[in-house]
Amino acid sequence: MRSAGRIALFLLFILLSSTSAHGQSPTNNPHEPATGHAKIAGCVAAGLPAGACTGISANDEWTPLVRELDGVEMVLVPAGCFEMGNEVGFRGEQPVHEICFEQPFWIDRTEVTVDQFARFLNGQDEPVNDYEGWLDPWSPTRAPRVQLVRQDGMWVPEPGHASRPLESVTWAGAAEYCAWREARLPGEAEWEYAARGPDGLLYPWGDEFVADNVVRVIGRMPEAGSKPQGASWVGALDMSSSLFEWVNSIYTIYPYDASDGREAGLDADSASERVMRGGAWYHPDGMFDDLTTTARFRASPHVAAWSYSFRCARSLDPGETAPTGVQRARLAAKPAVPAAVCAEAGLPRTACTGVSANDEWTPVIREFDGIPMVLVPAGCFTMGSTEEQIDSALTLLDRRGFYRDEQPAHQQCFSEPIWIDLYEVTNGQYGSYGWWRQDEQPRESITWFEADAYCRARGARLPTEVEWEYAARGPDSLAFPWGNTFDGTRLNFCDLNCLNPGLDASFDDGYRTTAPVGSYPNGASWVGALDMSGNVWEWVSSILLDYPYTPDDGREVNAEQDSTSLRGVRGGARLDPAYIVRSANRNERPPTQSTALYGLRCARSFDSAVSGKSAIQPVADDEELGQETEAVTP
Repeated sequence: MRSAGRIALFLLFILLSSTSAHGQSPTNNPHEPATGHAKIAGCVAAGLPAGACTGISANDEWTPLVRELDGVEMVLVPAGCFEMGNEVGFRGEQPVHEICFEQPFWIDRTEVTVDQFARFLNGQDEPVNDYEGWLDPWSPTRAPRVQLVRQDGMWVPEPGHASRPLESVTWAGAAEYCAWREARLPGEAEWEYAARGPDGLLYPWGDEFVADNVVRVIGRMPEAGSKPQGASWVGALDMSSSLFEWVNSIYTIYPYDASDGREAGLDADSASERVMRGGAWYHPDGMFDDLTTTARFRASPHVAAWSYSFRCARSLDPGETAPTGVQRARLAAKPAVPAAVCAEAGLPRTACTGVSANDEWTPVIREFDGIPMVLVPAGCFTMGSTEEQIDSALTLLDRRGFYRDEQPAHQQCFSEPIWIDLYEVTNGQYGSYGWWRQDEQPRESITWFEADAYCRARGARLPTEVEWEYAARGPDSLAFPWGNTFDGTRLNFCDLNCLNPGLDASFDDGYRTTAPVGSYPNGASWVGALDMSGNVWEWVSSILLDYPYTPDDGREVNAEQDSTSLRGVRGGARLDPAYIVRSANRNERPPTQSTALYGLRCARSFDSAVSGKSAIQPVADDEELGQETEAVTP
């Protein structure tokens, strides 16, 4: 990883020691965001091309659009998808992963100028006599590049410097300025998308470096936008060289996930290093890897140097200040299900349009061939374990290496709902007994092949690993189906009835064997699924490969395609301690193996023509039912 802190002083104007030869741009496989009259109408009402809202799939589908907002020229960035990162770049640029924007946004055409920042200083409710904390604290006496002087109680640019990009600004100063404009610093994903587009260009203008397209200073910094031939696909200027540009994002590992805390504001996190993008003007000959659209740098938010600048972004709605970019690592190339389809099936429209938090969903249960299943709505969640979650889990098992296969944490999205069994499959449903012989006990002592065949015979299938985890955790990405704190009263696990190492004698779940399914209603997941923690391990369809989860990399193949690779089991069993029964925990077994600890539940894809027989009336979303909106496409 590189750090812009290494270049904080003019005397250290050298490139970072790490070098890399760039190959081809990442393969771009964009998916169009959801279309629909509502989205088109939003753009048309704003006098913008409909394609800005419906989305584009290639750079040449877009013609740059420039507008002046509050006296500053901004360019429109249309909805669409791109591959973020560089597979042959530096370590901090990997892994390459898809990011989509469902809504357009604006970004400054150039870096913020000295004159624009002067208006900000002069526009404060109280006179600004000392801008320490916003600009280099040595300014103006020891950092004349700031080019601001105090005259008659006002800040004014020095003659000839008004149109030059502002330098020596801290992240905090940049964030304050953008907020004053009712804008915001762009997220890291927004900046990169504006720079490279759906084609995933290595430089704003293409995949080959062109020296005449970048700013290289000999003497004074030129005016902002002095290299129009180096414009990006949306018309943004100076996104390669000129000055390092602050973005909002905290520097952390990929994949980019806007919901994992990296887009925190100053009040939420005033200490973490923030990302800078675009490189700077003092690059030596032949060293251009710092000027790519994927290059990442970092520095303290309260540090400034002569090479630090920024530009602002704003959502299409001027009143909206939250980041608009969200990762859409799709599970399939299927289109989203229109909201009307869910409504026609007697289901909440949000099942199709998606939810963003667990408490936005009320469980819906229906029977399919006499077996109750719960509906899992469209939406996104963070799969795996974050560093914070692992730190918390260390209180259960202080062995960090145990959690390695749960990283990196990464966002997964579902563009359509699915069904999953309310309970683990029972002996009675399966039609035979395992080790334990009550009809309502889960069927165990079953191989992956037998589990797969049973679900298919029902017209269903085994859930994928990511489907299982989403049904267990939800958009809130809970550590356990019920919450983030372990509670031994909510499951059948290794308590005082268990003789295994790691037993927790402070709990008694009441069973020395497997418990009848549904014995712990207080352990239900956000969709109402029961026993997803403990009782028996549950086979999933997936071969357990490294994260990030990608469905088309060979892990979701059938038994005929791969009959030997280890398959996943999830949820833990009655003999497992608390650190095992977490929703993010992964385990794998030979598909031929069967013990009294392995069971299953089935899933089925959403089919509006097969809605099941209602076992519990779904709760209608009264506000949504009257709206003719299209589905959100995660």
